[in-house]
Amino acid sequence: MNDLTKSHDLVTNEALVFASKYFSNNDINEWVHSKGIPAQVEDAFLSSNLGKYCRPIEYGGIDCDLKDRVTLIKVLTYKAGATLPFLSDILSMTLASSLFEMSKSNISRGFISSKGTISFSEAFTEANAGVTASQVQTSITMHGSTPILNGVKTFVSGGQFQPHILVLAKDPFFGDNDRSQSLWLIPSNLKGVETLPLNTIGQEMLAPAILEFHNVRLDPEWRIETNGNLNSILNKQYQIGRLLICSSSLGLGIAAFHDSFLYSKKHRVHGRRLIDIPQIEEKLSDMITDLQSCEHFIYKTADTLQYDSNNSALECAMMKRFVPRACTRVASYALQIFGGRGYTSSERVGRIWRDCRGNQIAQGTDEIMSHTIAKELDDLDFTNNVL
Repeated sequence: MNDLTKSHDLVTNEALVFASKYFSNNDINEWVHSKGIPAQVEDAFLSSNLGKYCRPIEYGGIDCDLKDRVTLIKVLTYKAGATLPFLSDILSMTLASSLFEMSKSNISRGFISSKGTISFSEAFTEANAGVTASQVQTSITMHGSTPILNGVKTFVSGGQFQPHILVLAKDPFFGDNDRSQSLWLIPSNLKGVETLPLNTIGQEMLAPAILEFHNVRLDPEWRIETNGNLNSILNKQYQIGRLLICSSSLGLGIAAFHDSFLYSKKHRVHGRRLIDIPQIEEKLSDMITDLQSCEHFIYKTADTLQYDSNNSALECAMMKRFVPRACTRVASYALQIFGGRGYTSSERVGRIWRDCRGNQIAQGTDEIMSHTIAKELDDLDFTNNVL
């Protein structure tokens, strides 16, 4: 057994043990309703070995392979049958690690709390810009020597609860080296900062919010020094975000398949098990084939991101376009297998479908991925290459 297989098995087993202890169906339903996990569960996660896979080395984490984080998200999401806030925590931890060496010591303390938890929300996304950084309209102006922030951010995970906000802004004053953009780590209780809950039809535990900035006065010391590296940092963050979203989609798809497979074995129609009906056989066959394809795609992309990041844009975009769509299809088939029962709150497949469908939008829509794929293909020479 090679080291990667050992690591994969270790993460899988530890995640299964953790989930069996903390993830009952009643608990998950309550967390979805309350839009978050209890503090004691978060503390238990961070104090376990699993927490070390999430934290950067600078904050007591371990130097693990991206595949380990993929496995962690996949297994926990599968056992929960819901999108967990650990996904956005890992993504924010990754960003904190990227920024740690660039930030000043007083700013870096705002990234992580004394308990080792994330203490900032990522305010990047905007209603008319999505995750396209060049289209950001939130902006910095100057009032004398004081920077002023105005704009609106949306789909900010945990935006109502974190003590700090990491804001991406258009900035003609401080962003000369970064395409007139800058990052600011600001306190969330500043005058002029307003946070509003964003009610979504799925992924409730991410607690998304709208953040509005109305003439917010900033301290120049809150700006993150990115030294011309902001674009590459953001590109890396978006790609890892897409990898983790796809990992979560895979976990959701596995949960949907697992539930519908067990149901089809025990439920009978006119004396026949569902699993013996040809139409159900076909659906189950397509579901497991889709899930196997998704898993290969995700782990291959994780390798590319970690070891060949210069060539990751095309593969990451193809993964993001394929995986959430395939997992949504799996969840839809699961709904069909359950019939009317699947369209009620007595089964979790409805929630799984909603979360999967949302992942086709999160971290870049299907349409944006098509644009990225076509652009990357246009730059390739297939004359002497075979796919």
